[in-house]
Amino acid sequence: MDWTRHDYWKVLLVVDGHGQLLTQTTQGILHRSVVAVVPAGCDHRLSDTEGQPLTLYILCFDSRPPFTSLEGFANDRPTLLTNLRTETSALDTMRHLLLEQVYPSLGSDLRKTGAVCLLLADIANRESAAKSPQAPAPPTATHKVRDYVSNLATTFCRSDTLDTVAHRTGVSRRRFTQLFREITGRAWHPYIQERRVEHAKRLLQSTDRPILAIAFECGFEDASTFYRAFKKVTGESPLAWRQRGSGP
Repeated sequence: MDWTRHDYWKVLLVVDGHGQLLTQTTQGILHRSVVAVVPAGCDHRLSDTEGQPLTLYILCFDSRPPFTSLEGFANDRPTLLTNLRTETSALDTMRHLLLEQVYPSLGSDLRKTGAVCLLLADIANRESAAKSPQAPAPPTATHKVRDYVSNLATTFCRSDTLDTVAHRTGVSRRRFTQLFREITGRAWHPYIQERRVEHAKRLLQSTDRPILAIAFECGFEDASTFYRAFKKVTGESPLAWRQRGSGP
């Protein structure tokens, strides 16, 4: 075929044969499992491989809305995808478009416009997936627990239990306990209580909030639990610590 250029976009679905889609700067191989999207204004031509003539469907659509901006497709060169025949949704959409052309009825133009949008979305998703980098390896149990520990500066006040934390991080309770001690040098419950008490000490010194309110803000469910934890860490009650005006 001769070189050609159109003011509309084209989708080429190769049914059989083998050949090339050529532009001034690129060369794409066409065969039975390939679909190509050619942008408007792109100089191109098709070339058959000797003895294997191309058989293809060509879908043409102009650049007016909703096709003014086609996200996911290059505007200066064709986009080629292989193995589209594994994507039955895209092929079924193309068949639906062909059927609408043979048996037009009320609303056919709207249905064809919608079908073109679906087809382009399927192709764009395949193009995006093909370009995406390989997914990183899933985090190890150690990474998960390290991430949890690094976030404790802002999450220590949650009403968590060891079981809920282990479940949320996706690590068994036994493994979580082992890794937490390796990372922090402490068992989970004493470590959390100390973080809460340290925060309570700052609030007792810098605010005039009631002790019950401070207990709540630090993650304690009731005043008695707060008093016991505070005295275990500091050796005195919250009220005595506040009245003394400073901590050790």
